[in-house]
Amino acid sequence: MARPSKEYAKFAKLTDKLLSVPRAELQKRLDAHKEQAAQNPNRRGPKRKAVTPSASSDSPHGANEAS
Repeated sequence: MARPSKEYAKFAKLTDKLLSVPRAELQKRLDAHKEQAAQNPNRRGPKRKAVTPSASSDSPHGANEAS
């Protein structure tokens, strides 16, 4: 059987390294990047709306209210 090429070995090593990062860590990094990118005043395309944490709790139909 033939040995895998150097390129395949590098790809397999990178894939193993990438998959070893926990999903929560990836999500945290993505959220931090999105926050930083939203601060760019020269951003092309549609601008994201600012989301405040208190906006969801101030709604009159909150999920925490008892019926």
